[in-house]
Amino acid sequence: MVVARVCVIVALGFSLLAASGCAWVPRGRFAAVESQNKSLTAVKESLEGELANLKSHSRDVEDRLAGAEDELALLESRYGIDRRKIANYQRERNAIRGQLGSLSGGGSAIPRVLGERLKQLSNQHAALQYDPHLGAARLDTDILFDTGKAKMRPNAQQVLSDFANVFRTPDAGELRFLVVGHTDDRRIVGSQLRQRYPNNFHLSSARALAVLDYLKETGVPENRLGMGGFGPYQQITSNDTAEHRQKNRRVEIFILGPQVPVVGWTETTPTLY
Repeated sequence: MVVARVCVIVALGFSLLAASGCAWVPRGRFAAVESQNKSLTAVKESLEGELANLKSHSRDVEDRLAGAEDELALLESRYGIDRRKIANYQRERNAIRGQLGSLSGGGSAIPRVLGERLKQLSNQHAALQYDPHLGAARLDTDILFDTGKAKMRPNAQQVLSDFANVFRTPDAGELRFLVVGHTDDRRIVGSQLRQRYPNNFHLSSARALAVLDYLKETGVPENRLGMGGFGPYQQITSNDTAEHRQKNRRVEIFILGPQVPVVGWTETTPTLY
């Protein structure tokens, strides 16, 4: 009886399986499919992690790119300001040149013979540049001085001696000399140097004074000498490269006739006092 019941139950089970459309899957094949499914799931999770990392990296790159663009815009703005400063300085310099030209009758106050000798001297010394229209001689401070110092180099004295010799004639008796020092925009480096020259105004003035003292030693009368220091604020080019900074480091000697007004020289500006 029991056996008959079991047979009926088994027969009923097979009938149900057939009715549901299920098929028998071998154990080994089922394990293989299950293993493959786990592997594909692991690959999917790995790809999802890589995708998340790529999205994060992409956002980081976008942020860095935006920051670089902002920095570039700021640099372009600053560069434009520097260029405008240079252009303004050149316009002011040209205006002064025109004023001095009109005061001296269409040229500098330097007699022609002295001007010719200065031209020859500038051809002999690469550190000396002479502007015949303005009556200005510009000296490269890297030739005159070591970096951050105002003590003149021994080999720089020759050019100043030759310069002073040009004016040891009666034709130069009424000329005056205004010595002006300039620096680049770099701050004074080193605590000992900063104790002596707290800023570039001090350094530019000290260098102008060193040149003035040497001209005095060569025989130029003290009452014909004056000096000033402008630090880094009268640049002739931007300070963006070493070459440009070297051009801004300079000592200028302006050669002035008695008719050229200079504030501080009472005989040239009598109405001021």
